[in-house]
Amino acid sequence: MRVDNRSLRLEIEDQMKLHGYSLNKVAELTGINAGNLSMVLNGRARAMTIGHLDALAEVFGNLLPA
Repeated sequence: MRVDNRSLRLEIEDQMKLHGYSLNKVAELTGINAGNLSMVLNGRARAMTIGHLDALAEVFGNLLPA
């Protein structure tokens, strides 16, 4: 299994750019509060819930490298 040292935050930002989604659009699609999502992307939140990760995976697809 290949290990990638990228942070989840950078992966989310890249996926947002790839899909052309704003923070508010991701919040709308995932059901994650825009303020909480902003805190995650700005490194001010300690962790995300499994529910948040599941919602992001559903919107962006599988975030794990092949």
